[in-house]
Amino acid sequence: MFNRRESENMETATNSSIATMLEALSPRKVTPMATKRRSDPAECITELVGSFIPLELETRPTVSTAAAAHYLHLAQQTMRIYACKENGPLRPRRINGRLHWVTADIRKLLGVQQ
Repeated sequence: MFNRRESENMETATNSSIATMLEALSPRKVTPMATKRRSDPAECITELVGSFIPLELETRPTVSTAAAAHYLHLAQQTMRIYACKENGPLRPRRINGRLHWVTADIRKLLGVQQ
């Protein structure tokens, strides 16, 4: 069937392909936050966790539409409709043409203490 040399070559190829697969499946390396120069600690936490930080720990005076929708368990488009029609439970602030939702208002609506 196979001679010894071919068998050793196949074993080496298999071992290297397994090592390559394990390397590809290993978790990605995270770069230190100091190299990214984030000024807001909430952004650092959000980036490390990969999600939104709890509303109790939010320190920013306003949050993005994505964050507000997350906290209120609504779709982002729903938040934008509230802003457009001005008929929702919250009113956003428009800063440089972007919607920002006041964190204190979100906390008050949900009954969350800081």
